[in-house]
Amino acid sequence: MSQRTTRVRRLIAGAVSASIAGSVSAAGVLEEIVVTAQKREEILQEVPISITAFTGEDLTSRSSFDVRDLEQFTPGLTNSSGGTGGAGGQGNYFIRGVGQSEFTAVQDPGVATYVDGVYYGRTGGANFRLLDIERIEVLRGPQGTLFGRNAVGGAIHVITADPTDEFGGKALVRTGSRDRLDGEALVNLPISDTLSTKVSALWHNQDGPTESVIDDRTFGDIDTLGGRVKLLFKPSDSFNALLNLDATRNEGTSTGAILLNANENNGRIFYGLQQVAFPNEATMAALRARGIDAPARSGISSEISRDPYLSYQSAEPIDDTETWGAALTLNFDFDAFGVRSISAYRELDQQVANDYDGSRFVYFDQMLTTVQDQITQEIQVFGDGERLDWQVGAFYFTETSDQNNAIAQGGSPFRLDYNSAVINNQAFENETESYAAFSQLTFNVTEQWSVTGGVRFTHEKKDTDYDFNFDNRAGTAVYVNGGIFPPGVNFAWPSLLGDVVPLAPSRTNLPFLPGSSCDGALISPVPTPPFGAFRCVAPGVLPINLPSISDSWDSWTGRAALEYQASDDLLWYLSWSRGFKSGGVNSRPIAPADVLPFDPETVDQYETGLKADWLDNRLRTNVAAYYSDYKDMQQLYAPPPPPPGSNQPQRFFVIDNVGDVEILGAELELIAAPTDAWLFNLGVTWMETEVKTVKVLASGIIEGNELTGRPDLTLFAGAQYTFNLGELGDLSLRADYYSQGDAWDDAQNTNKAEGYDLINARATYTEPNGRWNVSAFGRNLNDEVYSLGDQNVVSSFGTHFGWYGMPREWGLEASINF
Repeated sequence: MSQRTTRVRRLIAGAVSASIAGSVSAAGVLEEIVVTAQKREEILQEVPISITAFTGEDLTSRSSFDVRDLEQFTPGLTNSSGGTGGAGGQGNYFIRGVGQSEFTAVQDPGVATYVDGVYYGRTGGANFRLLDIERIEVLRGPQGTLFGRNAVGGAIHVITADPTDEFGGKALVRTGSRDRLDGEALVNLPISDTLSTKVSALWHNQDGPTESVIDDRTFGDIDTLGGRVKLLFKPSDSFNALLNLDATRNEGTSTGAILLNANENNGRIFYGLQQVAFPNEATMAALRARGIDAPARSGISSEISRDPYLSYQSAEPIDDTETWGAALTLNFDFDAFGVRSISAYRELDQQVANDYDGSRFVYFDQMLTTVQDQITQEIQVFGDGERLDWQVGAFYFTETSDQNNAIAQGGSPFRLDYNSAVINNQAFENETESYAAFSQLTFNVTEQWSVTGGVRFTHEKKDTDYDFNFDNRAGTAVYVNGGIFPPGVNFAWPSLLGDVVPLAPSRTNLPFLPGSSCDGALISPVPTPPFGAFRCVAPGVLPINLPSISDSWDSWTGRAALEYQASDDLLWYLSWSRGFKSGGVNSRPIAPADVLPFDPETVDQYETGLKADWLDNRLRTNVAAYYSDYKDMQQLYAPPPPPPGSNQPQRFFVIDNVGDVEILGAELELIAAPTDAWLFNLGVTWMETEVKTVKVLASGIIEGNELTGRPDLTLFAGAQYTFNLGELGDLSLRADYYSQGDAWDDAQNTNKAEGYDLINARATYTEPNGRWNVSAFGRNLNDEVYSLGDQNVVSSFGTHFGWYGMPREWGLEASINF
């Protein structure tokens, strides 16, 4: 039997719990860490994969409250707010440059999120508040064998604490900046010798940092209530069953959109629909000339905000996310092999409203609604022998997502509400079915050399049915569909815009549909007429007939690794892995010609790494270097405006396989405990990305571009000192520093977000028996202003908007264990 297998068996038999990445044992050395990165319990330092692991205590010591906070302590991990700008449950993660910022349900996340072995199929709900965490594992690089589905960039696995056979519990209360008031509670209750349960709950409340210019609202509010019930039945050492129920509700407000730039000459054309509400100074001057109250300097350009926490946003900042799920995990031990079954059902109900013009005008406002349910089933069979460790399994996933990305595209400029706007309802239902079979074998050639091979076959099928329509009940739009464009239209009101001329009654040769009316319908001439003949759209709902699309894909992915365990404290490995993310169909077509399918994307990654413990386990260094070949990258982009004189209308956003990318990177993690009181950690990530082949010229991406949102260099460092106060207890002081370099905001590499630095600190007093503690903490103590993401569509839709991260905040926390 190999040295590694013997150590793992001894560790599991001794019931050693997972320890934090870098915690110090009673003997004053770094503890061994147990992870399940390969679906079985193994010592972290002996697993030939790049992994960073944390436990709940570690996250608490760093004042981390949700999954997105892991970015500041994990090499290669970044996140963005995504296109929704939601402050609550949206999780758009990137690992080693690969991930997903798109939120629509036709495109899948590029970093897989798991909770207690259950896959989360949407980015909505993938960021959640942390409660009763045993540990979190971040696996870097494609996980195309064991985790498989859409783990093309990596995987984040959150493991919550199971019930135990001892009564106990914990209560916590937290207050702080911006009227913060949080609470957490859990109780572990043994019911019998074979049955135990754990109930945990949290409520987190805090006002957002961004204020409204036009009323008393705040943006980015947190109002979360969540809970979990786990029931463990363990009648024998060879079988146990775990029932896991959870539910979370967030009713906060979306992050405040800040208008950064605007072009008042663009933005009134959305695939044939002409809106007159794109507000500019000329419009307001025309209204004032006709005696209509329109204040000076009230065009959209005057509402470009110079304060990152002051927004002119008018859209109601809804950010409601409800999720719940049930999972049943069965574990069987048949001595020669083990079997695990994970059956789960989950639902997501999400509403997020945001204001993509960042102004008080109803021009580019969004309401995203998503109703999703999913069923997953996974079977794992695993065993180990004298020289061979093996596992096989099967995975099934089915999902239904109903989504409407409703965007207000303009209304009468003096009626600033949705009742006066034309709404582009991008509604569809997407059904996904996926199944996979996988196997991985590790052969221990000698006591020191091992080889691993894994393979996974995946079949995916997606069916998309569109239900798009333009809600023009306000009568503020006309539809252009070819021919000669007239100089204006005849409507009941006086001409509101200087560039609109009433249609002469003698012009009777225009192709109006029978029964249609232009009364109340406004139109602005296209800047370069003739654009085409038009028909007026009577107030009502205009259906957009789009074909249904069905597509499927098969993929073989896998992993191969060579490892050399030079000693108990030194591991070298060389590996190849391939990840696959399924294709789909464009989620924002405005005409049948835009119903365009896109292909899957794949990543082949080649990696070498060294894991080592030094100085009698007081120093741990993990280093890795990798090269990734990223094929058929899926990218959302806004097509450029049509050329002057063209009869082509402005298209909306499109998803397509825009090109191939090469990624080169290296990572370092260092943890040191030079004394029993001191603990240091350091992480450095260097990464270069380059587009090597462009497949869609209309995307505006060119060869040599870098990936969006991926800084070349990130660094984090932490230091913790614990004062032993003897009979008075312990006092722990900790400081953390995080630095992220400059990164492009857009795939076209036209806007670069400046890098930023964050400083966090925490002080915790623990009484001698460890029953209670009190803490004070500060986050972003240097009050850095930094971008969470932005979108520059000035050339196509007339706006450039963005969101900013949290400013400086403080907090006080007290907890008691019983």
